[in-house]
Amino acid sequence: MHFYIARKMKRQLLSFSKLTLLIVLVLMGSGCEEEANIPLLGIWKCKGFYTSNPESFKQIMPEDCKSCYTLELKSNGTVAGQTSTNEVMGFYEVNPSLKQISFTNFGGTEINELFDGRQYVEAILQVHSYQINDLGELLLFYANESQYLLFVAD
Repeated sequence: MHFYIARKMKRQLLSFSKLTLLIVLVLMGSGCEEEANIPLLGIWKCKGFYTSNPESFKQIMPEDCKSCYTLELKSNGTVAGQTSTNEVMGFYEVNPSLKQISFTNFGGTEINELFDGRQYVEAILQVHSYQINDLGELLLFYANESQYLLFVAD
C-alpha cells in the first residue's frame, strides 16, 4: 500500500514539475518575442516638426538630404544617427506599456549644426514619449504633449 501511494505522489510531482517547466518556457518565450517585436527598432528618418495643430507642420531642412536627420534604434539600447551635419550616438530607454522613451548621452561629432540641426538635437534631448500612428509613422513627443518630431521608416 505504501508503495502505491509513493508511486502516485511521484507521478503527481513529476506532472507538476512538467507543468511548471512549461509555464516558465512559455513566459520566457513570450518575453523574448515581445522584445524582438518592438516596433521602434530600425532606422527612422525625420520629416519635420509638428504641434497638435495639423497646419503647424514645419518641414525639416534641408529636405533633400538623404542621410540627414536619421535615428537607428538598436535592440541593445543604443541609438545612432545623423543630424544636419554630425553623426550622433547615445542610449535610449523605452517603456512600451507606457509609450515612454528617453535619450541619454546623445551627442557626436562637433561640427556646427546647419539648417534645423540644432533644433532637431534639442528636441531629441527633450523626448519623453512616443506613438506609432496608423500609417506606421513614429511620433516622438518633446517639450509637451502637443509638440513632436515625425519620423518615417527608412
